[in-house]
Amino acid sequence: MKVLLFTLCQAANIDIKNNLNILGAFDMITTTRVPIVYSSTLVLKLRFGKRDAGKKTFRISFIDADGKKLLPTLENAFFVTIPDGSSFCFMNFIHPIHKLPLNHFGNYSIDFSIDGALVWSFELIVAEARKNVT
Repeated sequence: MKVLLFTLCQAANIDIKNNLNILGAFDMITTTRVPIVYSSTLVLKLRFGKRDAGKKTFRISFIDADGKKLLPTLENAFFVTIPDGSSFCFMNFIHPIHKLPLNHFGNYSIDFSIDGALVWSFELIVAEARKNVT
C-alpha cells in the first residue's frame, strides 16, 4: 500500500469519473490568537497492490504536541478488491472535520494507521500571525 496524498483542504469531492478534486490544500494555519476552532476537510488517496487485498481497518487520530487527542478517533473497516486484469487499485477518502480545537501555537499531528500499524503522519502547524504596527 502507498499513500499518494494525505492533506487538509478547504473542500474536496469525488466526481462521477472518480476524479478527486481538491480546493485549498494547506499544512499551516496562521492566526493572531489561540485557542481557535477550525473546520476543514481531510483527503487521502491510497494505492493498493494485490498483496493488500482483503479486509482492512483504518484509524485516524488528531493529536496535539503533548499527545492529547483533539477529536474522537475515526475508525472504519473497508475491503480492498483488485479488479480482474489489474495489479492495483486506488481508493479516495474524504472526511469533513468540524470544530477541530487548536489550543496553542505549534505542531499538531494527524496520524493514519491501517490494521494497527502507523502508515503516515500529517503535520499541521498553527503559527502566530504578525501584528501590524502603525
